[in-house]
Amino acid sequence: MKVEINGEEIIVFLNKAYVPELNFIDRKKTEIYFKNLFRKLSKNYNIEMNGFYDVNVYINKHYGYILEIVIENIDYYTYFGNQIDMKINIVNDTFLYEIDFLYLEIDFLKFCNIYRHGKYLYLKVKSDIDNVTFGRLLEKSNIIYGEDSKKILKDSIEVRI
Repeated sequence: MKVEINGEEIIVFLNKAYVPELNFIDRKKTEIYFKNLFRKLSKNYNIEMNGFYDVNVYINKHYGYILEIVIENIDYYTYFGNQIDMKINIVNDTFLYEIDFLYLEIDFLKFCNIYRHGKYLYLKVKSDIDNVTFGRLLEKSNIIYGEDSKKILKDSIEVRI
């Protein structure tokens, strides 16, 4: 699990190699999972977690999950202690891996389509990739998801090598 904090937003990267597959159909289990996750964030990252949160869950079958957790400032409701409420939005998404040309490896080409946008290359995983190669890809790239990945795919040129 990797955590980034940007002001009021917490971004949690949950690689499928380390996180069990979440069953979003069972609402109760989903709520329990997220409440446990919030406790871990509070304990391990010293983040105070209470109040109402919007949680956007971006799902990608090759990577796993990226969570955007944003606290909503609701004036009319007072939360006591560590009480947590949330609205969960689930998005099946395309993740892109932004990589500099210098770090592009031949092994990545077997599993990915390549797109060029500006001075960067973006890799889109098209088939199952072994954990070692995927680990190297994650080390050398930045994950792009959500509206940013849609815009890049729309405005980029596919590269054939």
